[in-house]
Amino acid sequence: MRIRAHHLLCMQGFQGYGYSKEFAEAMALVVEHVLGSNNLELEITANCDEICIHCPHNVDYICKDHGADENIKRMDETVLQKLGIIEGSNVESGIIFEYVNETFRTREDAREVCGDCIWSDKCLWFMGKPL
Repeated sequence: MRIRAHHLLCMQGFQGYGYSKEFAEAMALVVEHVLGSNNLELEITANCDEICIHCPHNVDYICKDHGADENIKRMDETVLQKLGIIEGSNVESGIIFEYVNETFRTREDAREVCGDCIWSDKCLWFMGKPL
């Protein structure tokens, strides 16, 4: 399953919020599937993934929300760099989430990735003190 690098953070704190009801429902299914299996093979990407395809801003696999595509790619590239993995790497879900949680222990650790993301208050609740 193809997953954007920054979604490795988002999925762990997902609480059902989203750009639309349909998007939130689809994301919930992806999150349940990914987090429900420690041996699911994930392709880590900096492009449209299984979550993005349900987003109302997705047009031809590109985010058309004003200026968001570049910012989202930067978030993915930052996660890839901090984890020391190459885009397109295939990793078992249990292993990658363990590594993500070792690398990003607090909300402060996630600050460089999440920046001013509108969802950070909703999805980083599990990481401790506020950004």
